[in-house]
Amino acid sequence: MKFTKTLASVCAAAIAVSSLAVSAFAGSITFSDTAWWTQKDLKIEDILEGNKPEDVESITFTSDTTFLIGYNSTKVTDEKTGSTWKQDATAADTYTVSDAVLAPQEIEGKTVNPAFSVMLSKGDGVDYTINWKVNLKNNDPAKPKPVQTKADISFTDGKTPSYTYTVKGDIDTLKVDVALSADAVAAGAGWNDYCSAGVAVKNPDGTVKYYQWGGASIAWAWDVNGDGVGDTKDGVGTETWVGTVGADGGQLSIPVVKGAVVDFYCLSWDTYNGVQYTLTINDEEAAVKPVDPVDPVDPVDPPVDPGKTEDPAEPVAPADVKIANSGRTVIDKGLVRTNIINEWTGDNADVIADKAAFAGANKISVKFTVTNFTTPFKAWIAMADSKWECQFQGEGDTVNANAKCTPVEVTGNGTYVVTIDLDKVIDGVAFIAVCTDLKAADGDAIPTIAIDQVRINEEITVKPGESDPVKPGESDPVKPGDCSGEPVNPPTGAAVAVIPAALAAAAVATTGIVLKKRSK
Repeated sequence: MKFTKTLASVCAAAIAVSSLAVSAFAGSITFSDTAWWTQKDLKIEDILEGNKPEDVESITFTSDTTFLIGYNSTKVTDEKTGSTWKQDATAADTYTVSDAVLAPQEIEGKTVNPAFSVMLSKGDGVDYTINWKVNLKNNDPAKPKPVQTKADISFTDGKTPSYTYTVKGDIDTLKVDVALSADAVAAGAGWNDYCSAGVAVKNPDGTVKYYQWGGASIAWAWDVNGDGVGDTKDGVGTETWVGTVGADGGQLSIPVVKGAVVDFYCLSWDTYNGVQYTLTINDEEAAVKPVDPVDPVDPVDPPVDPGKTEDPAEPVAPADVKIANSGRTVIDKGLVRTNIINEWTGDNADVIADKAAFAGANKISVKFTVTNFTTPFKAWIAMADSKWECQFQGEGDTVNANAKCTPVEVTGNGTYVVTIDLDKVIDGVAFIAVCTDLKAADGDAIPTIAIDQVRINEEITVKPGESDPVKPGESDPVKPGDCSGEPVNPPTGAAVAVIPAALAAAAVATTGIVLKKRSK
């Protein structure tokens, strides 16, 4: 099976974009059907390509052959069973899905997770490619609302502002329409092209900029403080000239930033005490931008959490990481594991520690106790730091980077320690769990892996005899609900698996963490 992903900037010429949505990314899967039926499951991370579920308008699937698609719908499709699985009976070469579950949600009292499958029924062994694209909603910020302010200004003493205005909008130029006062014209006050005016812009950072405006014949600088040195250039046409005003008025273009305080000055026509100019100041309200909800993000390129800092220069002193409880042991994609921090399942029981508590670590050690042992298995720490620079998923996994972990052999009930070493000092983790190679299916008896201690920058040691494995049947049975918090099947005490195994189970399958996307 081949798996490819292509940025929409490359494929946009080939795929039309709806006028109601924006196609952000595209992906595809290529496979063949040598029998009468071949089904491939798609991961929601691969489909969304980092887009937030709430930003998705629809998803379009296309191919040069007919195929079938199935997915979890946001509505119950079978009232008798309560199933949300939706699948057309007739194959087609194009599907547009707008009612799919894109993140875990409650539907009629059940938690439904994202699930997508594509199916071929050819039997010819030929490779076919099924493409998809994500159509995003138009979430552009609302257009800023214009704000106009009118002001009449007159001569004062040349040092006191005639009018002061504070910029409201997120703008870089304040446009001001200027009209000569009708009263001044009627009074014959004597306005001409040599009448000058000025502007002082006080920026939020404390800097002050001076500009001139006025008649077309002004060829001198404005000496603001009277020290004989001009604080602007020499009048019209210079870099500090912001607008020429004639008998019919004019417009000023004043460089500003949001929050700047703008002082307007009348600098001539000092024998007339009435209104000289009427200003119409064209500002705007700041655009209202949508607030991003706090959601699990595409693990390939997560944003930095508020308050995060750059990588610490040196590791911090060894310390225990506080854990809320011993975690719960689950079956994830057919393998037994206990999550320490895994927000992608949507269940708070899978987060028993604070991501930031791992800041300053270049070594992480976990002590755990195994009960209800069934068969030998290997256990290791799977993790990714907050910047996804240090990752470990298991021995030989292609996503491993800047991290080394030797799995521990679990041979019976008892206490074990596993440690991971990192090549970098991290500023937190995005995900961490004790994973195993122990295969299990729904209904299987599985051991409980209870997290006892998590420590950074020092390997945990155990007391003599504490880690000695106990043969099955020699340890005290675990009471239902003890240790892991997972529902159990009395009298075995085995944790209830959370991932069904059959096709119908795709409708309620637990979303697993994918540390890094890769070709398959």
